Amino acid sequence: MKHLCLFSLLLVQIVFGMSIGFNYRYDVPEEAFYSYDWLVIHPNVKTYKTSSKLIAYISIGERIEKLDKAWIIGKNRSWNSYIMDIRKRGYQNYLFDKIEEVQNFDGFFFDTLDSYQMTQVNKEEYRKALSHFLKRVKEKYPNKIIIFNRGFELLDEVTPTAIVAENLLRLNGKKIADRDRQWLIDRLNGAKKQGILPIVIEYIEPFDRKKALELAKEIQRLGFIPYVSDKNLYAVGISETYLFPRKVLVIYNVDESKKQDSRAHVMVSMPLEFFGFIPYLVHIKDLPQDTSIYHSIIILLEDVVKDQKAFKRWLQTQIDQGKKILFLSSFGLDDVTFLGIKTSSSTSYDYQLHHTTLQPFETPFDADSIKDLPIFRPKASKELLSFINSNHQVTVIAAKTKWGGYFVTPFDEYSSIVLWRVDPFKFIPSILEFPTLPLPDFTTENGNRIWFSHIDGDGFVNRHDKSGKFAAEVLYEEVFTKYDLPFSESIIEAEIAPYGIYPKDSKEALKVADKIFQLKNVELASHSFSHPFDWVDPKHPRLPVKNSPFSYEREIEGS
Repeated sequence: MKHLCLFSLLLVQIVFGMSIGFNYRYDVPEEAFYSYDWLVIHPNVKTYKTSSKLIAYISIGERIEKLDKAWIIGKNRSWNSYIMDIRKRGYQNYLFDKIEEVQNFDGFFFDTLDSYQMTQVNKEEYRKALSHFLKRVKEKYPNKIIIFNRGFELLDEVTPTAIVAENLLRLNGKKIADRDRQWLIDRLNGAKKQGILPIVIEYIEPFDRKKALELAKEIQRLGFIPYVSDKNLYAVGISETYLFPRKVLVIYNVDESKKQDSRAHVMVSMPLEFFGFIPYLVHIKDLPQDTSIYHSIIILLEDVVKDQKAFKRWLQTQIDQGKKILFLSSFGLDDVTFLGIKTSSSTSYDYQLHHTTLQPFETPFDADSIKDLPIFRPKASKELLSFINSNHQVTVIAAKTKWGGYFVTPFDEYSSIVLWRVDPFKFIPSILEFPTLPLPDFTTENGNRIWFSHIDGDGFVNRHDKSGKFAAEVLYEEVFTKYDLPFSESIIEAEIAPYGIYPKDSKEALKVADKIFQLKNVELASHSFSHPFDWVDPKHPRLPVKNSPFSYEREIEGS
């Protein structure tokens, strides 16, 4: 099952019935391969199984690598690339070899077709040579999707499948002049009349999903297929359909070998999965630069952040992109003023509850837990939980902010058990603004609620106080045969097997088990071989089965 959700934009003037993505990363996210009908990528990147048409990026008018000097007619200093001469037969052959290498792709995206316009070459002579070259490509690969980046002057002689124009509406955050915009709109509409799909790429830096959606709708209202991404085309951007991220990025900083025991995993994963999100744990030293595949971010730190400057820069970038962030426990930073939170020293340790809109969950709100913490005073925020000390200093322990929110003491610990002070099933979605979405739900099938009951097999051979029968036989008589409802009943193998811990009861127990599992409304389930009481403890405490060394495989698959 693919963990993603695709949404369609509201179509106003025209429905093309397809979407396109451009991703120039060399580690293209897997989600990109499920998000579009066509996906333009570099030829040498890792690909994933997909139903999308994969289009190979090929630069025609410019090359980064320095080739034969006779083929070079200029330099594009903005990209530090060489402008190439398509009139040279040697260069044409070089390009054909490159195209031959990617013939396993569904099509080709030809970029930099108009770079020659920046040089002093004879423009008409160059255009004819370029047109002739593109005709040869179409003749050799008649069934391939071919996309031009600009090259409007070629359309009378060569007809691609689609044509791309960049920066129709904005350039470097500024609105395009009306006259320039109209010129480009006219060219795109002319291409559309020829049966060529018109595609417009716009850039938002830093990438902001909400702003990208607005821009994509604006492009669509003009009658063109949109694609909106960051300036480097690294994000999984917005087209006529777009990815709704189902991953939540969870940042932790305990030793990576202890990841499975970290609070980031133990305390956060299950609430996120309950809402249909995938917790994606990343160590703080590996902060991802592109977070477009994540819905939001949770920071759960258990140690001091070493490189605080880099962490602050990364956090500010995420905030600028409109990504919601939730801090659980420490901020990991000495200075959080950039988050709009002022801190100061407490002058009294005598605290009492001041204000709360939250309800305690597994353990009460505890004033003792904040005695060693500074005073927190967030600006422009909704106060959720605060305490006041005897010197009338108010500290806001939990708040909802413009960028997300925080709770600096969300957990309490008893021995090795960690408890939530706040209900994570209410608090997390309220801060990260989870929408109401379809989600995987094992209680529903085709819109109908599924009801079933599961009974663990512990104590299968325990005797009933009055009848002396096995507990399992009492269940057979009083529950399974009386109620025509679906049940699953699990068995601890070592409880009923002749080589287990009750060999004298085994024969009778197996007869009862067989009788139970003959019923149409009861399904057999496993409750392990010897019921380990602690799966992590190297001593593996469990039922005392003789001559049976502990084995994960035996406990799980073997039972």
